[in-house]
Amino acid sequence: MAQLNRKPSIWQASSISDTMGNLLFYASDSFIYDNNFQRVARLDSFAESTTADLQLIIPNPKSIDQYYIFYSEVPQHGNQYSIHYCNYNAVTKKILSKGVLCSNEIFYTAAKVPGKKEYWIITQENFISAYMIDSVGHISGPVITKGMPSMWAISRMNNSCNQMIYVYNASKDSVLLTILDFNNVSGAFSLNQSFYVNNSNFEARCLRAVTDISQDDSKLYLPSGCSCGPCKLFPLVQYDISLGSAAKIKKSASVITSDDKNRIDWTTFINGPDARIYNEAFSSNFGVINSPDSPGTKCNYTHNFVGGADGYNPGIFLSRQDYWPSFSVDTFIKNQAKLLFNYNAPKSGEVYKWDFGDPASGSLDHDTGKTTSHVFIPGNVYFVRLLVFKNGYHTTFTRMVCVQKGIVTIVKDTMFCKLDSMKLDAGNPGSQFLWSTGDTTETITITKEGKYWVIVRNNAVVFNDTFNISIKKIKVDIGKDISICKGSNATIKSNIKTASYLWSTGDTGSQIQPKQMGAYWLKVDSAGCVGSDTVNLTVIDPPIVNIGSDTGICSGTRLKLQSNISNASYVWSTGDTLREIIVDKPGKYWLRVYADGCFGADTMQLTVNPLPHIVPHPVYYFCIYDSASIQISEQTMTSFKWSTGDTTQAIRVKNVGIYSVVLKNDKGCESTDRFIVKSNCPGRLFIPDAFSPNGDGVNDSFKAIGLNLETFMMTIYNRWGECVFISNDINRGWDGTFKGLSVPQGIYIYIVTCKFTDQPWEYSNGTLLLIR
Repeated sequence: MAQLNRKPSIWQASSISDTMGNLLFYASDSFIYDNNFQRVARLDSFAESTTADLQLIIPNPKSIDQYYIFYSEVPQHGNQYSIHYCNYNAVTKKILSKGVLCSNEIFYTAAKVPGKKEYWIITQENFISAYMIDSVGHISGPVITKGMPSMWAISRMNNSCNQMIYVYNASKDSVLLTILDFNNVSGAFSLNQSFYVNNSNFEARCLRAVTDISQDDSKLYLPSGCSCGPCKLFPLVQYDISLGSAAKIKKSASVITSDDKNRIDWTTFINGPDARIYNEAFSSNFGVINSPDSPGTKCNYTHNFVGGADGYNPGIFLSRQDYWPSFSVDTFIKNQAKLLFNYNAPKSGEVYKWDFGDPASGSLDHDTGKTTSHVFIPGNVYFVRLLVFKNGYHTTFTRMVCVQKGIVTIVKDTMFCKLDSMKLDAGNPGSQFLWSTGDTTETITITKEGKYWVIVRNNAVVFNDTFNISIKKIKVDIGKDISICKGSNATIKSNIKTASYLWSTGDTGSQIQPKQMGAYWLKVDSAGCVGSDTVNLTVIDPPIVNIGSDTGICSGTRLKLQSNISNASYVWSTGDTLREIIVDKPGKYWLRVYADGCFGADTMQLTVNPLPHIVPHPVYYFCIYDSASIQISEQTMTSFKWSTGDTTQAIRVKNVGIYSVVLKNDKGCESTDRFIVKSNCPGRLFIPDAFSPNGDGVNDSFKAIGLNLETFMMTIYNRWGECVFISNDINRGWDGTFKGLSVPQGIYIYIVTCKFTDQPWEYSNGTLLLIR
């Protein structure tokens, strides 16, 4: 950022500071001055009476020590730029090159592309030109945008680098506020909006650096007036430009310095690295907007600002020219550097405050007095500040102290097979030296192994290097004994790189890939140091796996497949990992068996055979007085087992019922069939004509015999027409009695009513002879 530091009477000046607001250098009146107000270089080729209108100082992305200084020479040459090489150690202070950027344009602004080491330089007067400074410091362009509203004014780019705002005093009572959108990739501008705001008391060229934008790009700060000289005081107004429309932006106007003591002749606004906005006026007043993102008076403007509680200070230049404090090395401590600081231009009434930039040192990080010291740890860069206070002002001096470790490389960590002597040279002639041996010369000679260090001081830069010198004890390791499966290769390699190798196989590379069982050794020669190692290689036969031959099963049955090898790891084609599996589907099955780091495999084909096919057949019918033949018609059967015990393809049966048979086909598969045999004889009825109920067991009852009867009724009468017997059960006969008494021998009459299956009712009668 351009620092607020200002030496009284300096006009048309630009400056650059570090992130704490400490001045690095500044340019004014065609000259470059260091942070001690000493003139170190000239910008232009004019006489000293010529004034260059300075505008911008931009860091050169190519180097942390280089800066572009942009300035206007009006009206002779247009805008020019020069590269100023600014080293924090103040070593060079030289201009490296000069060049002309463009002509006939006066006003500048600059923008850093977020997240990149790139800058845009924007010039404007009749049109807008955008120049790119890329990450290697190369300037290209311009990208020209024409047709924008009046541009005779200094612009401000927002912090997001996508919008630029400028104001133009169109009349005494109003200014034109223009918002442009910026493409930070192409460099082109486009008009967002342009409108008038009611301000008063603006002189012709006083809007040249009097606007600024808050850190979050939401608030614009604009004085309600401006003059080109002191003693004209104006309030400061805040606008909320995040509201979008012109009407809303104008309505958001909020006066944040309305009382008389805060009415200021504004000249410059600067965004600080602490997100606050600082301002300076012709009357040497300094102020700060503490919370620029907050609306209205909540932004907390402070007038006559001196310094914040957080230690950040804009650092006003003193009018007298003091000298920078000098540094000297007091003593060296192992892995530390104790530096003595002495301020060599003390004045009466001054108060001193030292800040060594080393927070890790706690309370030792600060001191007072014109002479002090501090112990620094190598490997770090420290920014040492001295603040000199007097009469309400203070001067800030800053020096960078590099206590660097490993920058001076004396020798790399080195190992030798043997060490007679070795010379170590720290280089950097003319510096101060301290070795771990106690020597203070540039070179030393060593004869022992061990850790060595050296500290080198050159002005304010302290270097430190530590390294090891050791006797090399080579240890060759080609690994542990190896087991491999038969048919594969082993890889045996050396643990030592960049050496000469000789293997027992005759190979000379860093590794071999043997596949035969045996002992293998390696001899290594590394820088004259020799070592060896041996490893034994064992070759293991893979397991011989057997899960059975190709086979078939009958449909509906299952087969168990099992590995012949136990206590191993298994992977089946089905995804199972057990020793055995049960399968019932046709296809190819394989098994991989892992044992002792090797694996074997086997495959079998399973066929699922169909069961014997049985042709549907009807129910068999026959008459009880005949016999039926049951025939198996399928010709592919190889055996038959009937429930009757028969083993033939056909059998004869004489009784109704269910008969079963077990059939086996030519694949050995069995199935069972059933045959139903029913009677289909026509209805028959036999009635005898005599019986002799004498108890001799022969023809003792009179009864009918029937076949396929559904209903039966028989009635017997004596010769007087009296019913002596009646029954609807064909199996119940008459025993020749009536009412418990035997009837006499003689002729009796019977009447039978019956119905046969699937036939109509029938009626018959006749006589019977009862014989006693």
